[in-house]
Amino acid sequence: MVFGVHVTKSGILLPAVVNVNYFRLLCISKYFYMLDKFRFNHWYFVLMLLLFAIEFIIGADFHDTIIRPYGGDFLVVILIYCFVKSFINTPVVGTALGVLLFSYMVEVSQYFHLVNLLGM
Repeated sequence: MVFGVHVTKSGILLPAVVNVNYFRLLCISKYFYMLDKFRFNHWYFVLMLLLFAIEFIIGADFHDTIIRPYGGDFLVVILIYCFVKSFINTPVVGTALGVLLFSYMVEVSQYFHLVNLLGM
């Protein structure tokens, strides 16, 4: 038990009466909580590999105006979702919204020809 202001090794100022061991335990438990989010899910990984194979076939063999531009973009969004869920255990809605926003940003950058504007 410490009375007054206590400075931890990471520079955090703790209030007047703090049990330093409890604070260390709290930091360690947050670390393990973060590690718990990184879990490999083989079902999402297999689905991602299947979608990647379908995307590869679409990119190599289909040269039409419907399946390649629209069907491919639709499947890529699902592929990115499965990739994220393969390695990170996150909520379904949050992951879906994050992937959707990412895909919207990609589509908007394609619409404005961002690659040409940046000189790439």
